[in-house]
Amino acid sequence: MFEYRNPDAIMTVVHPDPSVKNKQGHTLDDDYRHFCDVTGCPKDEPWAKLALAWAWKSGETKDGRELWEAGGKDDAPRDAGKEGV
Repeated sequence: MFEYRNPDAIMTVVHPDPSVKNKQGHTLDDDYRHFCDVTGCPKDEPWAKLALAWAWKSGETKDGRELWEAGGKDDAPRDAGKEGV
């Protein structure tokens, strides 16, 4: 069990293995650094990283799109939409 006021403790439950990569070959840390670069979110904000981890783990938005699709075409992986890739 984790402490509800401790985002680092919650992270060990939500995302226990930081070396896991998504379909695009990125780790959560890779995506979080990019997220912070784009949005200006402080890179040392544990609650923001936890929120991204929660979304990252689910892998898609409520309407079924991948998370990168919801962000717009500029955020899409280079091979997005290509057959057989």
